[in-house]
Amino acid sequence: MRSELPPAVRYIGVDYPATVALGYVGTADIYADAARLPIAAGSVDVVTLLDVLEHLRDPASAVAEAGRTLRAGGKCLVHVPFLYPLHDEPHDYQRWTCHGLRNLFSSAGFAVTEISETTHPVEAAAALLSIALASGVAQAIGTRRAVVLLAPLVSAMVPIVNLVGWMLARVLPSSPFMPFSYRLLAEKINDSSCPRAPRTS
Repeated sequence: MRSELPPAVRYIGVDYPATVALGYVGTADIYADAARLPIAAGSVDVVTLLDVLEHLRDPASAVAEAGRTLRAGGKCLVHVPFLYPLHDEPHDYQRWTCHGLRNLFSSAGFAVTEISETTHPVEAAAALLSIALASGVAQAIGTRRAVVLLAPLVSAMVPIVNLVGWMLARVLPSSPFMPFSYRLLAEKINDSSCPRAPRTS
């Protein structure tokens, strides 16, 4: 995100040591637990939690801590998967519906101003099928099973499945019942609603 922001914006990247240990390369300014940030209360204008909440054992404490660091009227931008495979295991703990997200943030003193789905249900289904096919090929190659002979055919199906999903999404009515992921925008209501989250073990 740092490269996408104007120079006048002070960006502070936060990461967790256990995540970095998985092999991620980043440019974190601070290594900390999301539920115990070394950032002053009411000192931040915007908090972004992009594909983070599903990896936290106690997401409610992290959301409360985001509220603590935000000034009144500050914004929290969130992206979370819904229909998405397990990833970064064993640190993949939950998925939310739009209703669960609204409850999570409302309980922490935020006004949820927007929740939106990121994909058409047909595209979400096509993406899941493509991921499953690619994973099956990778596992067949890894275990040297005879089904690996089908790998070229299955691999060729992946772009076709994605293309068909994309085309059908352009002509079929959309519905929010089966999103690939959610985007949420929330605003901190006041300074007293988000006390420091208690330390968790």
